[in-house]
Amino acid sequence: LVQSNAFSMLYGSLILVSYITVSDVSFSFNTSYSYVISLVYLALIASVIGFGVYLKLVENIGADKASYVNIFTPTIALLLSTLFENYEWNWVGLIGVLLIIIGNLIVLYAKPVN
Repeated sequence: LVQSNAFSMLYGSLILVSYITVSDVSFSFNTSYSYVISLVYLALIASVIGFGVYLKLVENIGADKASYVNIFTPTIALLLSTLFENYEWNWVGLIGVLLIIIGNLIVLYAKPVN
């Protein structure tokens, strides 16, 4: 689990660096304290640990049940953004959340096809 996660992140980083090298995209790094701390958090906690925990969840309860994490993540992100970042709801966000709820209801109550 840890090894495959590490190689996946390594390959992703190498592809990104290769793309930056051959394109007109400039690479810069902000050395401010808040930027570095947020980068370390996103790299270690949110990516490495978060993805590892998710894969362990898939192993323990199965991919079908663990997929609900991916379904509700946008809704939770919008709610947190509303609380901490003054996100202003619009019709696109509302329709997205409604589609998530409707999709879950369909999946939960759908009769299996024989």
